[in-house]
Amino acid sequence: METTPLADGDVRWVFPELERPAEVEALLREAGALIEALAERLGVRPSWTGSGLEFCRPGGEPNASLFGCAEVPEVSFVVDLEAERGAVRRWEVEARISVRCDHAGPWDCGHHTIEERSASFGSPAAAARGLVEAVAWLRERCAAEPLSVWRERDDEPGERRSVSSRAV
Repeated sequence: METTPLADGDVRWVFPELERPAEVEALLREAGALIEALAERLGVRPSWTGSGLEFCRPGGEPNASLFGCAEVPEVSFVVDLEAERGAVRRWEVEARISVRCDHAGPWDCGHHTIEERSASFGSPAAAARGLVEAVAWLRERCAAEPLSVWRERDDEPGERRSVSSRAV
């Protein structure tokens, strides 16, 4: 997986048909700044490259997704934007709050999602706005609860909540 900071990539890797990228680029920069602010609040470096948002391209392929995160040992706040497969061009935005598996056995199942939110969009501008909204939701949820609460929710699966998807 090749990872490229938003500032060093091309928005057309995610939105190939985009003719006038200025509005979408501005929204993506806003989402990136929100991820950076969330990471700063947690006292960590944002995402893998240290940028708020980054392009992820499997094997350097021309098509990419966007990814951003702020992670501490207790909890991860993650957002993704990627193209959906299908004849009609749509983009999926997903935001999730997860904790690392603390299972004592020999198998580590990775992360357990505590809360998530996803939505599907039919235009690049709507998808970019949806990404800004998703990151704003992550920041809001981070501010609403002490970090220890997220780990506690993993011990009580009945407390896990998902915000339903909406199509725009």
